[in-house]
Amino acid sequence: MAVDTPNLQYEAMSSAGAWDLCQALLAGTPGMRAAGKAYLPKEPAEKEKNYKVRLGRSFLYNAYKNTIEKYISRPFSRPATWDIKNNEDAKNALEPVMNDMDGEGLHHQDFSKEYFRMLMRWGVSSAYVDYPEVDDPESTNKGQEQANGLRPINRVLKTVSIIGWKTEEQANGTEKLSEIRIKEAYVSDGADWTQTLYEQIRVITATEWKLYRREKKANSRNKEQEEYTLSDEGEIRIAGEDSDDLPVVTAYTYKTGMMTALPPFLEMAWTNLELWMSSSDQKNILRFDRLGILFGKGLTDNEKKAGITIAPTSATLTENPDAGLERVETNGQPAENGWKDIRDIMERLEAQGMDPMIQRMANVKATGLNINETNSRSQVESWIDAANIAMRKILQLNLAWMGFDIPIDDIEYQINQDFVFATKTAQEVTALQKMRDNGDIGQVDYTKEMQRYGIIADGNAVEIAARARADRGTGLDFPGSPGIPTPQTNELGSASIGDASREEVVIGVTP
Repeated sequence: MAVDTPNLQYEAMSSAGAWDLCQALLAGTPGMRAAGKAYLPKEPAEKEKNYKVRLGRSFLYNAYKNTIEKYISRPFSRPATWDIKNNEDAKNALEPVMNDMDGEGLHHQDFSKEYFRMLMRWGVSSAYVDYPEVDDPESTNKGQEQANGLRPINRVLKTVSIIGWKTEEQANGTEKLSEIRIKEAYVSDGADWTQTLYEQIRVITATEWKLYRREKKANSRNKEQEEYTLSDEGEIRIAGEDSDDLPVVTAYTYKTGMMTALPPFLEMAWTNLELWMSSSDQKNILRFDRLGILFGKGLTDNEKKAGITIAPTSATLTENPDAGLERVETNGQPAENGWKDIRDIMERLEAQGMDPMIQRMANVKATGLNINETNSRSQVESWIDAANIAMRKILQLNLAWMGFDIPIDDIEYQINQDFVFATKTAQEVTALQKMRDNGDIGQVDYTKEMQRYGIIADGNAVEIAARARADRGTGLDFPGSPGIPTPQTNELGSASIGDASREEVVIGVTP
């Protein structure tokens, strides 16, 4: 097969993870419009020109992308911290790298944020630690390295660009990554400031790398006759010695296999697609609901053939004194049903966006419960843990190239996780939402409760509730609406629970 052929695992992951949909959503309204009929089907009897008008009137409410970006930005609202224990020389040697991870000025905070971004978007994130070649690795010392500016170069790989990989079985029966293929692009500058974009494939193993560039075959003008040819290659040596492991570090959210995972917000992507379709229908309904349906009678064949111009400065003339034109108004019920559907979808999007922030602790004992128990973890905290471990391994590879054999336990890297604020059980949160939906609690009181739990941002609860009720089209509840009891707390500040078997949940601010 050609070097640019994706392997079966890549294609399966792309299909199962709905990558085409995720990429279209990440591109916003232009991306969804460009996808056209793939995500906004054409009605059987709909004319192409009418479909294009409907597509052009469709706008994406991008809850999917906004939620992901907020999950990415919140952990990095405070600087990530790092340290090398028990070895001050290694720490001093690593510090310049931490300030410039990629050789182009990328700080480790921005590097780890980009690594985490790939993890949040695709469920799998990889980084490649590149080692500069020297003429004689065995004779090169640290002084020569510093004088020549030699240092490890760290790259966060685009997940969708890792098109293939191979594994090999180890002595203990487990699989180890032995090769990856990365699709890249490079720009060639021509005369008169022209530029041409080309593709290339980088193949990396534990001991070498090769670069294949796509070029036209000799005497061929047909793009189909282009082929990949070996352009460059080199060895991979760490501290002057042959490497045993691929210098690639990978983290996962929902791992499905070696180098494969599902996007953590996949269900939200499908729900956002549902909203895209429903809101497009709603725009189309409103278009006709506002104008009504024009009904005419008594027009001659020639008058009907000439057509009717609808504009403020035009008039429709007829020779028949009994002819007439009028608008048939709708009762607005289709539009109201459409808004209800949209509200239901947006509520599901809100719940899906909030779910990874919920800390769960099963089989909790009713006595002595402390809300700060470390065995209570949310999904987003586990994802940050995966990124932290990956960053420690990346730093270990950097130190190895510089000649330091540092145990992973002596390397610290910590992305901020201190953004979970309030405690509530899953049953109580669900009960609160049902009370609101059933009308047993007013919107203002519901908003205040959700603010107290850290789910809704601080602000004037009456104004926030007014906006919510206006969106729902059902009016406004004012202060004094029936509320719900405040949960009792024990002397440790933890919520009391009557049923020791139910699940304890800590909820943070909706990202």
